[in-house]
Amino acid sequence: MHDPDAIYRRPAARLALLERLAPLGLARVLVGIRGAQGASVKRLRVASGTIELSPVAVLGATELPVIGRVGLPDPELGVALGGTLSFYGNWFDQIAALDRGYRLRRNIAALAPERLLEQIGRDDRYALVAEFSAAFRTILALKGRVPLVCVDDRCLAQMSFPVVLPAIADEGLAARLAGVLGIMLKTGAAAQGTAPVPRSVASGIDVEELDGDALR
Repeated sequence: MHDPDAIYRRPAARLALLERLAPLGLARVLVGIRGAQGASVKRLRVASGTIELSPVAVLGATELPVIGRVGLPDPELGVALGGTLSFYGNWFDQIAALDRGYRLRRNIAALAPERLLEQIGRDDRYALVAEFSAAFRTILALKGRVPLVCVDDRCLAQMSFPVVLPAIADEGLAARLAGVLGIMLKTGAAAQGTAPVPRSVASGIDVEELDGDALR
C-alpha cells in the first residue's frame, strides 16, 4: 500500500527539520531520544553549521506521553508568536479535522497569551497554541514535570516534533533537568520578552463548552 507520508520518515528529512528549527528555539530545549535501552535526554547544539546532540541524562525505560508538538508558526492562525517555534497542544490539533475553516482555532489563538497559558494548569488536554518557551516554562511551573521535544518522525509532515512529558521517578534527576531547562528557557525569554508564567489557573478554556456547534 502506498504511504503518502513515507517521504517524511527519512533521516535526511529529520535532519533538515532540525536545522530549520534550531535557530527558532529548538536549541533552547531538552531533546528526548528513544533507544534500545529506553529514553535519553540530549541537548541540541549547532557547531560550524553542523547539528550535534550532546548527552545530558539517561531516563531508561519510561513512558513518554505526547502532550503536543512544536513547529513552525501556522500563518492560517493569523497571529504572530514572536518569530519563534509554536507549541500546539493535543486538543488544539485534534479539532483540526472538524475545524477545516480554522474559525475555532483562530478564535483560540486570538485569546490573551496569559489565558491560553492558564489552560495548561486547568486540565491535561492542552487546548492551546502558544509561543514555545512560554508554554514550556508554564508546564514546568504548573505541572512540575520536564517537557522534552522528542526527535522522531511522527510529526514531520507538519514540520514539527512531538512534545512529551515523562514522569521521572528519580526526583534528583527530575530536579536537575528542570533546572537546566529553566535556565535555557529563561535566557531566551529575557531576550524576547515572552509572556510571564500565570500565577493562577482561574480561567483558561473550558473545552467541554466547545461542542460541535462551535465548529460549524
